Amino acid sequence: MLPKIDVSLLTAKWDNMVNSLYELFEEFQVLSSVEAEVSTLDNVYKQIETKYRLMKQQQEVIIDKILEGKVSDSEEAEKILECNKKIGTQVKTHYLNCTKSFAEYQKKCSLNKSSEHKSDSIEAMTFAVTKMAEALTSTKTDKTSSLEKLSDPVWDGKRKLYLTWKHEFKYWMEKCKQDKEEQLQSFRKALPKYSFWADQVKYCKSVEKAFEILDKEFADKRKLMDDLLNEITFHKPVKSDSASFSRYATQIMGFANDMEENGCSVADSNESPFIMSQLLSKLE
Repeated sequence: MLPKIDVSLLTAKWDNMVNSLYELFEEFQVLSSVEAEVSTLDNVYKQIETKYRLMKQQQEVIIDKILEGKVSDSEEAEKILECNKKIGTQVKTHYLNCTKSFAEYQKKCSLNKSSEHKSDSIEAMTFAVTKMAEALTSTKTDKTSSLEKLSDPVWDGKRKLYLTWKHEFKYWMEKCKQDKEEQLQSFRKALPKYSFWADQVKYCKSVEKAFEILDKEFADKRKLMDDLLNEITFHKPVKSDSASFSRYATQIMGFANDMEENGCSVADSNESPFIMSQLLSKLE
């Protein structure tokens, strides 16, 4: 006579394995909800995967033993098989949901990581597109709403464009009717990220105070004149043909005109003759 299968022992082992899996499912959900590190979530998922495979093997063993043992009490055998199938289906559903959630979480973390490492060329392109949008956006229908769609003027951190940017920034703040707090937020966003001067003014309580600090370094007329001279001095030699000379003159005059518009006269300065001689010295 074949030995009788101990139903209570099989049920106890089965329950213990299932309870262990549900504890891991709960731990996985908690870690996922708080957006834990992928490596932490991966460790829990590996445990779930291992225990799930073991549970599937145990499920087959239970079924095989019932069939091989030819349990005399068919009602008990049917009860074990039905319970085994029901719980197995529930655990399988949880496992598949967990697998799907983990794959989606890995993908999300991968996208977040790649977005944090934008190249300098993309940032430069974004700046250029922003300036084009400011020039092309129409304000005929609703001036206030249209202005709100435009990005605030940004500064590249160079003395050459500082005063022009400052005037543009104040103009747009007035047009957009921003209050002092909104202006301060826009000002901080407009500064070059992680720059020395951005750190110097980040704790200022007003835009006016921040501009006072920047003006001492970037609105100094003597330093602007030195920058213009450096632009000429370090310019490569210019060919004498009309096209090359025209490009050279346009570049330098653009700088000089910006200075003139911002109150730093070049034509009337003491350095004017020297600047002219330096300009001509670059011609081949």
